Amino acid sequence: MNRRAWGAGVLLAAGLWGTPAVASADQLFGVWGGAFFVRTFDSRTAGDVLVENLLPLKDPFVYDISDFHGGQIGGEYLIGFGDWIEAGVGVGFYQRTVASFYADSVHPDQSDITQDIKVRIVPVSATVRFFPTGRTTPVQAYVGGGVNFYRWHYSEAGEFIDYTNPNLFPLPTFRDKFEDNGTTAGPVFLAGVRAPFADNHFMVGGEFRWQGGSGDLDPLQNFTGDKLDLGGYSLVGTFHVRF
Repeated sequence: MNRRAWGAGVLLAAGLWGTPAVASADQLFGVWGGAFFVRTFDSRTAGDVLVENLLPLKDPFVYDISDFHGGQIGGEYLIGFGDWIEAGVGVGFYQRTVASFYADSVHPDQSDITQDIKVRIVPVSATVRFFPTGRTTPVQAYVGGGVNFYRWHYSEAGEFIDYTNPNLFPLPTFRDKFEDNGTTAGPVFLAGVRAPFADNHFMVGGEFRWQGGSGDLDPLQNFTGDKLDLGGYSLVGTFHVRF
C-alpha cells in the first residue's frame, strides 16, 4: 500500500470538519495516553522480523518481545450524531528502542556485539463508537471500531557480524544501520467508559484499544524476517472537551 492510503486518514479529518452536518452536531476534541502492549511471540504474524531475530539461525539476537511494550499518546476529533453514535478521526504515536546483542558471539575482548532495534508506529484512525446507554448519562460506556492507516518505521543500528567469509576466526564485525518504512492499513477495535463533568463540557475516562496489521519489509535490506507485525493493544486514559 502506498502513501496515498495513509494520507486518506488525514484527508478524512478535513472532510469531516467541512461537511454541513458537522456544523449542527456536537463535537469533541480529545487526547489520550497510556501503555501499548505489542503482540506476544506466539501470536505475531508469520515472518515477523522481531520473532525471526530470535530464532536459532546462525547467531540469534537476545532480547524479549515484551521489551517493546511502551508508551503511546494520541489525539482525536469526534462528532456526535444523536444520543447513540460518535464518529471521528485521530492520530497516535508509539516508538520504542530496544538494546540487543548476539547470543553466541562476542568481541575478542569478550564484550557483547550490540545493536539497537527501533520500532515506530503512527496510526491515523477512522472510527465509529456506539453508546448502548446513550451519550448523556452520568457514566457513558461505548464500543466501536474502524480502520487504522499506519505509517511505520523499523531499524537495526549498531554492530553486526560479517558472514561473507566463514573461514575467518573470529568473524569480523562492522558498524551499520539498516532501516525501512512504509504505509499499510489494519483494523482497530475499542471499548471504553467516560464520565462528564463541568456541565458536560469536559469528560475523563479510560479506553481499551486493539489494533491489527503488518508492514512488508524491503527484501533488499536482508532483515531476518519479511514482515513487521504492527498489532497489539493499548490501555489509555482519555480526556475530552465538548464544543
